[in-house]
Amino acid sequence: MCIWNSNIEFVEYKDVLLRDVEEILDSTIIVPHELKQDIIKMIEYNCVGGKMIRGLFAVYSAYAMCNEWNEEMKKRAFVAGWGAEMLQGAFLIADDIMDEAEMRRGKPAWYRIDRIGMMSVNDTFILQSLIYKLLERVISSVSLFYSVQKVFEDIKFVTELGQMLDLNTINHKTHSINYQYFTKDYYEQIITNKTAYYTIFLPVYLGLVLTESPKETMHSPQLRELCILLGRYFQIRDDFLDAFADPSVLGKEGTDIQEGKCSWVILTVFSLCSEEDREALKELYGKSDPRPVKAIYAKYDVESEFRRFEDEALRKTREILASASFPDARLKPFFDALIEKLFGMKAKS
Repeated sequence: MCIWNSNIEFVEYKDVLLRDVEEILDSTIIVPHELKQDIIKMIEYNCVGGKMIRGLFAVYSAYAMCNEWNEEMKKRAFVAGWGAEMLQGAFLIADDIMDEAEMRRGKPAWYRIDRIGMMSVNDTFILQSLIYKLLERVISSVSLFYSVQKVFEDIKFVTELGQMLDLNTINHKTHSINYQYFTKDYYEQIITNKTAYYTIFLPVYLGLVLTESPKETMHSPQLRELCILLGRYFQIRDDFLDAFADPSVLGKEGTDIQEGKCSWVILTVFSLCSEEDREALKELYGKSDPRPVKAIYAKYDVESEFRRFEDEALRKTREILASASFPDARLKPFFDALIEKLFGMKAKS
């Protein structure tokens, strides 16, 4: 088996992590008990309840690439994985503030909670700082710690630039949509930088760094290419589900239409629709009622377009993997397993 297969153990490690956070706070400054509990609550509220794929993929990568899966390696992988989830939590808090979002994962956005408000901005900084404080407790090697920290910082910067590209599609002074940026090329830049790098590349690369894989393995161009392809697929599927999935199944109401997001769905409909429908969409998109937009979407077979995209993404990913000449042979079965996780049953057909 090429990926670690005890997801519950990773999720349950949260309790150890939170105890470590309390110890870190106690050893840093005198934090009033209620504020210490606020930090614990903030972590649980914002870092738990999602798909956890970033954390789990970091563990899968370390497990697949290590020479010995011992307690020390497992602990490092768990903390790095939770670090990826904490970075995700920080991004989501900030994203909700910038988008003025109401809900996140079926709950009020963190900054919308009474007594939190703009204190949540500081919470994003606390989350990011805690990542390194937690890693210091399980990585004694200065050079290895620096390498892991550099991965987080490099990917964080790329993601922040991707967020800037995304925010640029809205004129925040007039709250109008900048449709000149609603192009395929611009959208690919958004999802590559804002999503693909920290969703797939970050956890995969963390596993390689933690296992101290050779540079030729870590710098393999096919590795980066596969991570970006998988990350783009992940975001495009998320865009599709936001518009078309049953909220009771998805666990949340889609908000891309109301927020005027530059999404795969709106770009696809723009490529299919009449000029009349295009102009209507430009008037309706970004408004509080998504139903008129969805009525226009219903005129075009977006689901078939998505299935075609999905089939092509899977074909291309498998083609690249089949032709890849990785320095470490363990990467091929690892990516096979990753593809199966992301594409689900389709990857088995």
